[in-house]
Amino acid sequence: MMLMPCRYGVLCDECVAPIAAGRAPCRICRLHVTNHARGKFADDYVDLVQSMEARLELTGATAFEGMYDNVRPLMVTGALLGCGSAVCFVLAPPAAPILAAGAFCVGYLPWFATTVTHYERETDAAAGIRPTGIFSRDDMANPLALIGKGLIMAVVVPLSALVFFIPYPVYAGVPRPLGRAFV
Repeated sequence: MMLMPCRYGVLCDECVAPIAAGRAPCRICRLHVTNHARGKFADDYVDLVQSMEARLELTGATAFEGMYDNVRPLMVTGALLGCGSAVCFVLAPPAAPILAAGAFCVGYLPWFATTVTHYERETDAAAGIRPTGIFSRDDMANPLALIGKGLIMAVVVPLSALVFFIPYPVYAGVPRPLGRAFV
């Protein structure tokens, strides 16, 4: 048996059973095993490695291909509204929240819904496992749960952007150049 992504091929069928079932990591490197293949080590190992690598590359390449084609105009419109909101924050402050809300609704929400839908539809055919998602079919039957989760995501995602992604550009744009100029 050959394990992927670590490519170790030194385990027999019996030893690899709990690993292939997802109950244990690779016994050699302790990585989470995402796939496996059978073959004779001396004859098939090199061919198995190449075919598994090709399969992983194809999966990775097709994962994002065409994913945002249908919502790209909305995302561009949202980005323009966001830029307009930033400009209005300085020039006409009362219009800034309206444009920011439009940017959120027109640009961010379609992007988020497309991304969530794409990842929730992915399945692991080899193991027959469906990944758990943010939104479930039960949520579609219960509008209050769907709205609640949507509101939580509407708060959590922008907060995480503020906490993780905004501080560095602010640091790189203001204190660092001032510190270099001072030194």
